Amino acid sequence: MIPQRYIEEWKAVAPWSMDAQVEQDLVIARAIVE
Repeated sequence: MIPQRYIEEWKAVAPWSMDAQVEQDLVIARAIVE
């Protein structure tokens, strides 16, 4: 699980409105980079 403050920060620039969507976006981005 990603800390809530990271989700809130990314939510400001992500096109997603729900926290679960923002978190999934961050998880997918991390998987692509790694």
